[in-house]
Amino acid sequence: MNRIRLRLPNLVLVLVLVLVLGMLGLAACSGGAPTTQNPDTATAQASVYAGPAPASADVEAFKVNLWQNINMSSRCGGCHKAGGQSPMFARADDVNQAYSAALTVVNLTQPDQSTMVVKVGG
Repeated sequence: MNRIRLRLPNLVLVLVLVLVLGMLGLAACSGGAPTTQNPDTATAQASVYAGPAPASADVEAFKVNLWQNINMSSRCGGCHKAGGQSPMFARADDVNQAYSAALTVVNLTQPDQSTMVVKVGG
């Protein structure tokens, strides 16, 4: 049986080599892409809806998925509200009328072609 025997100088050399490779590996982990701070979205408060109940499941889905996110005065609700700029899809008095107004600026078969999406995207 042949055994490989490391002598003390060889063992020290191996340990130094492992240490140097480990340090090089750690040095390669530093840096990377710069980070950016996320915008503060916690300050916008949604208004409490007190109007008529949604007339259908589609209106309820609109209310939950879009209307609640845009009706604040710091967003679309600042202008597209009852008595404001047309279309009034962010009105807070009647989500059913808001839904009807939203249908004039959305394309349900090709959402990326919707006036609302193009306007916000631009």
